[in-house]
Amino acid sequence: MKGGAKKYPHFFRIFFPEQHSHTMKVPKEFLKNLNEELLSNAVLSIPSSDEKWEVSVVKKGSEVYMQNGWPQFVTDNSLVLHELLLFEYHGDNCFHVQIFGTNGLERLCVKETTQEQPTTIPKKTIPTSAGSSLHKSKSCKKDLSQPKESPIEIESSEALKLAESFTSCKPHWKHVMTKCHVEGRCILPIASKFARKYIPEEVKQIHMGNSEGTLWKVQVSYFKIQSRSYANLSTGWAKFVRDNKLMRGDTCIFELEENKDLHMKVHIFRTRCAPS
Repeated sequence: MKGGAKKYPHFFRIFFPEQHSHTMKVPKEFLKNLNEELLSNAVLSIPSSDEKWEVSVVKKGSEVYMQNGWPQFVTDNSLVLHELLLFEYHGDNCFHVQIFGTNGLERLCVKETTQEQPTTIPKKTIPTSAGSSLHKSKSCKKDLSQPKESPIEIESSEALKLAESFTSCKPHWKHVMTKCHVEGRCILPIASKFARKYIPEEVKQIHMGNSEGTLWKVQVSYFKIQSRSYANLSTGWAKFVRDNKLMRGDTCIFELEENKDLHMKVHIFRTRCAPS
């Protein structure tokens, strides 16, 4: 080849969560064209990040799959239905993966620039919910008029343990922040059981508040797999992340408040272990 950029072997896949959340099949035709054999592990990287993911490469019958480590890649990059993944092989078991959104554009780590200002609202006394919740409370005798709490700064594992011990009579769900939840595209999947039970599909926006009573407007986006609906926190989530200085390793508990408008209180359990 004279001049020009080097061409690498590559293949693409359209992402379907029901097929690709746990494993990713490598096409036979792609393997035939390689001048080397894939070993037991491969390393994945994306252009917009310095982070790398190690995945196991296993053979099942006549097929080859990326398996252990692949679900973490899916989670960290918040892959959703119909996104296109382009796998480019650079040798030595290293793949560069480009992610293209459903709009056909490559997904890059671009910071959200919305200048939406949060609104402080007066505190209200919220009645205790008698309904069932995703996480059931061990005790419903918690004093709802207690003073404002500050975010807790502790080691990552301890933060998760403390979050696990959280109890409330109100519906709530927990999420540990990874890179793609607090950097770049900044979307956050809502726990599917929680979303189906408490967030009607006609809801397009949620008010999210911190322990100081400040509110942010966050949009909800939906997609379906077969007949099941899933939801993400999208536009506005990045501003909530920045304003509350969320980092990888932080654990957030999203608690549904009983207001006329859909309102969630976010309890933040911070880690000192997150990278700067």
